[in-house]
Amino acid sequence: MFMQASSERYDRVARWAPAMEGINTGNPGATPGTYTVVVTEPSATLRPRASSNSVHMQGEALKVRMSTIYTNRGAAYIVVAFFALIAVYVHIGGVFNRQFWLSFLPGVMENLVILAIAVLVIDSISKRQNRAKLQQTNARPSRTILSITNKLAYLLLEYLALATREELHSDKAPSFQFAIERLRRTDLGAAFHERLMNAQDKAAFAEGFEKILIEQTEGVANSLKEIYPRPDPIVVQGVEQMQFGIGSVMVLKDVLGAFKTVNAQAGIQDQLHPEQLDLITEIGYRQVGLQLNNMRDFIVSLSDRAKANRLFISLH
Repeated sequence: MFMQASSERYDRVARWAPAMEGINTGNPGATPGTYTVVVTEPSATLRPRASSNSVHMQGEALKVRMSTIYTNRGAAYIVVAFFALIAVYVHIGGVFNRQFWLSFLPGVMENLVILAIAVLVIDSISKRQNRAKLQQTNARPSRTILSITNKLAYLLLEYLALATREELHSDKAPSFQFAIERLRRTDLGAAFHERLMNAQDKAAFAEGFEKILIEQTEGVANSLKEIYPRPDPIVVQGVEQMQFGIGSVMVLKDVLGAFKTVNAQAGIQDQLHPEQLDLITEIGYRQVGLQLNNMRDFIVSLSDRAKANRLFISLH
């Protein structure tokens, strides 16, 4: 599963050797002056749960598939019939001489042009009908993904103090569309950085942000399984990149939490000063900032595609 493959990237162990001696981390096997930060695999809730399509969706999907099969068969029958006519003409003694071509070609060319136009028109109508059926089939999961994505935008903005609960009681609130439009104009990486640097407990702040991303991304992943015949590869890749961004936030959170634990165990003389912690945060944030802005772009794009019901891959 694409969610599992992405989450496995973050199952690693990172070690730091701080420049302070005699700090006991509580690990019997640890040597003085070292400690271990374990970045565990993201929560199992990130993995999509199995779900089945509704009977209506299965019926509509079957209609789309059968319509495509019939269109392809029709084109094949025309080609077979053409060669069959040639075989019959030769069998009854027909000769493909100059006189034959002078009398036959003009009519054939005219009929072929008419036939080609007819086939193109019929194929165009068939494609439009199939696309309409796909849009009808995927309307419900697209609305669900639109709602989850817009809500994710609102929750992120609210956490960063860029949106308020009072706005939920306005006319903008039902679809959270106002949050998407605001996120579109927001430098998410810079906003997160500003709030992180001003947070009293930086590890707790990063953890809260990570929790929002995990919970809402799970909802998107589960709903994407309802898309017929399957989600567009661009959408799937975007969700995988979301997981990579979540992993970056998780690593930053664990690093900050580790230094917080070390400071709690160390003596006053050996503790890291606030300016040192700020420097560590700045270094760890660089990759996170880039990933957060990539997340913003995908969230906005996903909302736009869900609103237009363009999450599915075309059968043509």
